[in-house]
This record gives sequence, C-alpha cells and structure tokens, in this order.
Amino acid sequence: MASPLNSTTLFWASIGTAGLRQSYSVPYTDELDARVQGTRTTIHSITPNVTRVEGKRVRLVCKVGGQPPPKVVWFKDKRLITRNATKYTQVHLKKRSELIIFNTSLTDTGEYECRAKNRFNNSSAFSSTYVKITAPKPTVPTVHSRVCDEAHRESFCHNGGTCLKFESLGEQACSCPKGFSGFRCENKDSDFQPTSSNKPQDCTSQRYAGYYC
Repeated sequence: MASPLNSTTLFWASIGTAGLRQSYSVPYTDELDARVQGTRTTIHSITPNVTRVEGKRVRLVCKVGGQPPPKVVWFKDKRLITRNATKYTQVHLKKRSELIIFNTSLTDTGEYECRAKNRFNNSSAFSSTYVKITAPKPTVPTVHSRVCDEAHRESFCHNGGTCLKFESLGEQACSCPKGFSGFRCENKDSDFQPTSSNKPQDCTSQRYAGYYC
C-alpha cells in the first residue's frame, strides 16, 4: 500500500459523535508536505546597515522561513544578546524576529547577527548587519544682547563704540566703528582708510575670549 505522502490524496478517519467511524480526504499539496515533513530554516532578509544619532532607538528585523518555525537568537560582535538584557527588547514571531535597542550610546556600534535554526538544520542559518551610533552635533548657543544702561553707555566704549550688555553671560562688550578694534575699541587700525560711512561693525562672540568687533 502506497504511503499517503506519495499519493495525490490523504485519507483521514475519525470517530463521530454517534460512535460511527467517519472518513474524509484532503488534496495533497507541497505546502501540506512541508507541514508534515518540515523544511530547513532560511533567512530571507535583515535590516540593512543603520546609522543613528546617540540616544535614538534602533529596530532591527530579521525575516525567516522554515517548518517548524525556527528559533531565532541575536548576537552583537559574536556575543549572545540575552533576553533578560535591560537594554534590548526581542520580539519573536513565526516568520520574523525583531531586536530593539533603546537609548543608544556609542558603545552600541557594532555588528549585529541574526541566527535561526529548527530541527531540520545541522547548523544555524545567519545574516548580519552593521549599526553605527554617532555623537550629536554640538549646538552653538544663541547670545542675546541689548544696549548698555545709560550709566555705561558713553563711558565703557572708546572711539564712538556702542556698548552692549549680554544678559546670559553678565558681560559688556563693544561694537566698534570701522577703523577701530579691541575689547573697548581702544585700538586704531593702522591700515584703515576713512570713508564717508562710519557704520559700526557687528560684534562677534568668541567663547572664553570675550567679544570682538
């Protein structure tokens, strides 16, 4: 008698509610064969290389196939990521596994590997991706200024300079007219050629060195 797996139809028997033996048949297909016999694990895809700014979240997805559904584990730089690690969350479904990295830091940079295996594999199928975490770009603070109080408006700056008060730093500086420089516009530029315009220059903040115009 031929095995059901070599026939075009599978026959099943069961005992009905009245105690009578009942039988029915289902078409034999490759999909049914896979469910009965099983298939080896394969990895279809993994998230491509990722670059994130420090502090952001990273989500890696590994899509797998195989019957029965394979067991998936994650590695970082060839070291197993345990499921109880507080920094990571792992989500395992039949056809995919996800690794979520929270509050990333520079030390999270490295190679991440998805390994999958079921009972029809002698060794794990694997695929890897690279995660790069970068430091955030430094931000330049905005410095707001206003004209100095009347008591210092005329006396603080020389040679027609305008006295400015920087509230956030608690400092005063001068916006010098063309031809003059220095913290209080005390220096006259030797190569300056006077023109009809005597518009004051913009004052630029130099951190740790005061303000220069």
